[in-house]
This record gives sequence, structure tokens and C-alpha cells, in this order.
Amino acid sequence: MATRVFDRPATTSPDPWAAAPVAVGRPRHRKQWGLLVVLLIVAGAFAFLAGRQAPLTSTPAGREPPLPRAQGSVPFAVAVEVTEVTSMDNDRLFGHDTENHEGAAEAAAQQVGDVLAAYLDAEFVAPGTRFLDLPLDDLLSRRAQAALSGDDLAGLGVLGVSAGQVRGEPVAVTAQVLTSGPDAVAVVVRYDARAQLTTDDGDAVPLRQRATMVFVPEDGQWRAEAVDAALDLPLGTGEVAR
Repeated sequence: MATRVFDRPATTSPDPWAAAPVAVGRPRHRKQWGLLVVLLIVAGAFAFLAGRQAPLTSTPAGREPPLPRAQGSVPFAVAVEVTEVTSMDNDRLFGHDTENHEGAAEAAAQQVGDVLAAYLDAEFVAPGTRFLDLPLDDLLSRRAQAALSGDDLAGLGVLGVSAGQVRGEPVAVTAQVLTSGPDAVAVVVRYDARAQLTTDDGDAVPLRQRATMVFVPEDGQWRAEAVDAALDLPLGTGEVAR
């Protein structure tokens, strides 16, 4: 690495060139030549350092500029709103006031929302499980799993598609809750989930799933007993699943 050259204060030692005899035919410019050499060295040192420290502002000819780093996958943000609470007890037929079960309804809707969010992220975002049937084990009831066909599974995201990343968007879920006594016995949800999928080739593709699901308790968990889902995922030749 070159060392910067700084100006130093003049010394008191006599200039040997000033007292030396001048040979015949030799110009008296040795002092000027010495100063010129020093200036050239200083200029070269600064140019070398500037070249090492200055960032590159252009791409060399024949080379493509580097692509920006892709951002990672983003999970869905699921928000559930209870729009209706309906009692199945028919208390009014017997002259009784209908009990208020809004607390139980809110709790049930929130639990269903958690199950739905876990399913959406596992089915469409998580690299290890997206577009596979594994996430359906925690979404569907046993009876629903036995009843659904291959076309139904495609609407739920079982497509075998390869993706580089998926960025989920906020999902607004509306919930209608049916109660019996103090308990919630069924939750009907509707939602429209959208995301941006990036293929392995770097192409951006919109993804959209519209669904209505009926959740019921099963073994202490909420599971989808009935499903009506459509999935739009155009990959060059049209929609994959409807």
C-alpha cells in the first residue's frame, strides 16, 4: 500500500546544490527537477488511494448488473370479525329470553381464526409444506378428509407447485357462530386470501383463494367439516384450480 507523502518544514541545512560548482554545459535546474519529482509522487499516491476507496458506479462492459436480493416469504395476517351469533336453543318459542353468548362466540371465532391462519401459512407460505396435503390434517375433520376428492384438494392448495417465495396479504375473515346453551357448536367462516408467488424463474404470479368453511369441535379442536374453496393461480397456461 502506498504511503501518503506530506509536506515537511524546511531544514536549516545548507543546500549542497547552491554551493557546488556548476559544470560547463549543465543547466542549474536540479532543485526544480527534485521538487517536480516529489509533486509527481504525491499526485500518484493520492490517485492510487482514491482509486482504491472510490465505489464502483458503473457495470463493466459485457457483464449484467447484479439482481436485487429477493425478500423472504411473508405469512398471512388473519383478522376475524364475528358478524352474527345465532342460538340453536329456540328459547323464544318457550317464552324465555335468548341468552347472550357473545363471549363464547368470540372465543370460538378466534380459535377458528388461529386454525385458519396456521393452515394458510403452512399450505401457501412455509417452504417445507406449501402446496402439499400435510397442512390439511390440522384443518379438516376426519369425515371431511374422507369425503374430499382430488379436485377439492386442489382448491385447498394441494397442487405440487414449486415456488421461490410467497408473500401473503392481510385476510379479512367473517364468522357466523351457532351456539347451544353456553357453548359454540359451529362457526361458519368466509374469506378471500391473496398472495404474491415468485416462481423459481423469478416470475411474479398472483395467488387467490376464496372459501367458505364450516368448523365444528372435534377432539377438543376446531376442524373444518364442510369446505367450498376455489383457488386461482395462473402459471402461464391459465388457472390451475377453481
